[in-house]
Amino acid sequence: MNQCYVVASDSLNEDCTKMSGIIAPNGKVRRNGNRACLEVDYIEKEITLMRRYMDVGIDG
Repeated sequence: MNQCYVVASDSLNEDCTKMSGIIAPNGKVRRNGNRACLEVDYIEKEITLMRRYMDVGIDG
């Protein structure tokens, strides 16, 4: 909906879910599965394609 990458970070303590994630502009979700580090390749073209597909007045 926001046509950009979304990064959600969580802690590994007992009061939290212990799950972080990255959501790409096309809706694909990548979660860390309790690993220490989560990485996703930044692809600027995905943002451009989504902004073209869902025209909400943002140039890019």
